[in-house]
Amino acid sequence: MNSQMDSTGDAGEILVAEDSPTQAEQLRYLLERRSYRVVVANTGKQALAFLGEHKPALVMSDIVMPEMSGYELCQQIKADESTWDIPVILVTSLSNPEDVLEGLACGADSFITKPYSEDYLLAHVQQILANRIVRRSQRVSIGMEIIFAGKRRFISADQQQMLTLLISTYEAAFHRNAELVAAQAELRLLNEHLETRTAELSAEIIERERLQAELRALSLRDELTGLHNRRGFMTLAEQHWRLALRTRQEFVVLYLDMDGLKTINDTFGHAQGDQALRDAGRVMVQTFRESDILARLGGDEFTVLFTDCDLTIAKDAIARLQENLNWTNATASRRYNLSLSVGMAHFDPDHPASLDDLLKQADAEMYVRKQQRRNRVG
Repeated sequence: MNSQMDSTGDAGEILVAEDSPTQAEQLRYLLERRSYRVVVANTGKQALAFLGEHKPALVMSDIVMPEMSGYELCQQIKADESTWDIPVILVTSLSNPEDVLEGLACGADSFITKPYSEDYLLAHVQQILANRIVRRSQRVSIGMEIIFAGKRRFISADQQQMLTLLISTYEAAFHRNAELVAAQAELRLLNEHLETRTAELSAEIIERERLQAELRALSLRDELTGLHNRRGFMTLAEQHWRLALRTRQEFVVLYLDMDGLKTINDTFGHAQGDQALRDAGRVMVQTFRESDILARLGGDEFTVLFTDCDLTIAKDAIARLQENLNWTNATASRRYNLSLSVGMAHFDPDHPASLDDLLKQADAEMYVRKQQRRNRVG
């Protein structure tokens, strides 16, 4: 047993019977902060030995201890004429109604239920000490036999003791309920915060997906004309090629080259050259169908995959393209005309060619037509 007999303050001496060093030191720390003098006994027998020589103002005992329980310790304290008036507080994690009856049977004055807050513990100690003088002047014992949960108990306790113990039991329940209400309020706030954060995360996910979709679209689109770029064209055209191969559909690949783009850039500036490319792309969009795959491959080169068509339909489409170019040139206020050289390659499901071969064939025909146009101009 270790003790601290430093008489700082007049609050009185408290004996703590607790076999757990951690729990004992916690009680010592809390009580000594309020100037109580604290003595710690590690067993019930040590506590009784101390009480044989000293009379503290209060005993606080754990219930579950080896060799001698807190109930047994309390019973012996109350049975001794020299110590019966020392208040005993049982500190326990138990919460069964039988515990209250056991406390009454052994003569305990109060319960404190673990875990406890510092304020609750100290208020309880002050209350018990304040009632100590009243108990000494009103020692009227009541004996009664109670059967509960199949166990017979004889309870001999004075009215003040019974009232104090029952009030302390109610206070413990009220304290636990207050903690539960506070925990529920905290949980509600956490749930509200979680719901808010979940909504924020959902919005962030939606926005991230939107940005990712835009990035994917940008990675497949030509920034200048808004048509597909080479990557976008090859991705979609490969899919269509596999479909046409499986379903035995014809299609035509066009390869287009803008005539005189270098001259436009050199004469009118690159801004006008960019505008000419945008205008050519717009005329192509007006000419071909939404199901066709239009792309700017880079520089002055364009391509079109003319879906589900034969050479006759493709030639008609090229004729419409020329008409649209002529109308645009006639109505525009430019000092140059838009002109496109076009070559085409036909996909025959009976003699299928790869997409790369079709592009090469269309490019080669476009080059021949461009040379023919230069020769005519020359």
